[in-house]
Amino acid sequence: MRDALAIVDGQRRRFHAIFERLGTKAFKNHVSQTLLFLNVQDVTARKQVTDHLWFPMSKGFQKLDLKQGDVVVFDARVNPYFKRSRNPEGLDDEYALERDYKLSYPTNCHKLDLAKKIGALDLFC
Repeated sequence: MRDALAIVDGQRRRFHAIFERLGTKAFKNHVSQTLLFLNVQDVTARKQVTDHLWFPMSKGFQKLDLKQGDVVVFDARVNPYFKRSRNPEGLDDEYALERDYKLSYPTNCHKLDLAKKIGALDLFC
């Protein structure tokens, strides 16, 4: 579980993250594009909240034309969700639900320019 996000459940905050790559998510007959961000950090707390997060492609992210390694700043709301995980015995028909936290409704998305990126990367170390 992402304990650092659990502390700010329901709050809208500003985050830094490093764009890693695009991906896809399929549900029934619908396929949607996703984005993987690494080293997600709460800007206010100056603290890493998770090592990675997946986002659905939004108009805000799409406009950025992201490349691997781009540092992105955005606002998002912390929300809980339940993920399925296989039970310890490995039986395919039995799953456990585990509470975790995600970032939803990203807005004010923008890439940092080179000068700001150097300073932001110091925060990730």
